[in-house]
Amino acid sequence: MKKVSKKEAYAANGVQFDKDKVFVEQVGWIRPVMKNNDRKTGKSVYTFGLLPTNQTFSKDFEKWQKYLAAFHCSQIKGSCNCHCKKCYAMGGNYQFPDVKASQLINQLLAMYDISQLERLIEGQIAADGIKKIRIHDSGDFLSDEYAEMWKRIKQRHPEIAIYTYTKTEHEELFDEFPNANVVRSLVKMPDGSRRINFGTCREMYDIYMALKDSSDIYLCPCDIPGIKAPECGNCMKCSVRRAVLFIKHGDRTYDVRKDPDLPLIYQIMREQGEEFAE
Repeated sequence: MKKVSKKEAYAANGVQFDKDKVFVEQVGWIRPVMKNNDRKTGKSVYTFGLLPTNQTFSKDFEKWQKYLAAFHCSQIKGSCNCHCKKCYAMGGNYQFPDVKASQLINQLLAMYDISQLERLIEGQIAADGIKKIRIHDSGDFLSDEYAEMWKRIKQRHPEIAIYTYTKTEHEELFDEFPNANVVRSLVKMPDGSRRINFGTCREMYDIYMALKDSSDIYLCPCDIPGIKAPECGNCMKCSVRRAVLFIKHGDRTYDVRKDPDLPLIYQIMREQGEEFAE
């Protein structure tokens, strides 16, 4: 069978592709909407992001005026329904102008042109031969229509493993699929309260111990010193576990190596059978 070129793969989905860029009707040529250059997730996992937190982004940001104007939008809020002080997507590489611009364009498409966004995603899946997707390395489900778009994509591609995190009511979006999962970012505790799944050693230890006997819970070994953590693409436990915890990272005010409760995390790593560095 003749191999289809990237340009042909995109064209089959009604999208123009040239010189590693795709054409978006409202704003012109941009890089593809999904990325696979994250240090943590690795090359095999493609990520899709929206604007994080519920803060308002407006036309005061001069560099974004052309994008907002193209969608007849005067201001825009992040897609997440929370404004967590620990939000990793508000720091680090996520603050680079090109990253924010990409998040903004993705979100504008998700809000105002879901059909074009779906074609852009389908074209990239075909062009790049994508097998693993993490939805929302930043942001969250911003509408039922948008969530249903991802469900349609999954239905058309049963071979693709998809996982995401949410604080919305879309926790059961992928329940009918064997290799897709929505992980709860707000973990339900035995007393009915909700706790964010990202924090210090003590915070994550307390959640893990409270739920380990009654919940399908996993503490991600990434960013834990002394642990041989695989790339996300070689692990994919997020695509099958209902609750996944993370030690705080991407925050210059917190250094896990200096956390006096780090030995508690090593205890969990041993329970999980993680490999320790020599």
